[in-house]
Amino acid sequence: MQVYSNNNQSQGFAVAGLILGIFGLLFAFIPCLGIISILTGAVAITFGAIAISKANATGSSRNMGIASLTLGSLSVIIALIWVLVIVGIKDKFNDIHNIDKVFDWVDNVDHVDEEDFDQVKAESLDELEKALDELEGTLEDVSKEVDTLNSTATKQAQDAINNAQKEVQKAKQKQNP
Repeated sequence: MQVYSNNNQSQGFAVAGLILGIFGLLFAFIPCLGIISILTGAVAITFGAIAISKANATGSSRNMGIASLTLGSLSVIIALIWVLVIVGIKDKFNDIHNIDKVFDWVDNVDHVDEEDFDQVKAESLDELEKALDELEGTLEDVSKEVDTLNSTATKQAQDAINNAQKEVQKAKQKQNP
């Protein structure tokens, strides 16, 4: 004996996908929890697709399935954008090995006799100035890269939202001819 009808099964998948999509979207905005967002978003996408196909087969509403699919997709996209931003920033900060040069002058000054202090001090200050100039250039590069990644991420998120809104409108038009 079948306890659930096909309509209830599609609604069950839609609700489960919707819940996972919401949690995925919440976790997507927390960079360290992005992997959870990718996983819950992928499952929400799968459940949304199953709910839509079952709703099409039974002729019932697909709205919750579409919402599940949309939220899951957004959570995966946002989490992947965070991954790209973090990897890009990490690579840029790996280039900032010049920070060691900034502190090398301290070691040079600590191991100097009083007679050589002025000469070492001048050399150390020149090294410090060079290291600070290199660091400033690297920080400018990081800032430009973050700005580029931010504008790209914003555009991709806006495109995803626009596509989701179009899909919802299409679904509404199909539902109410």
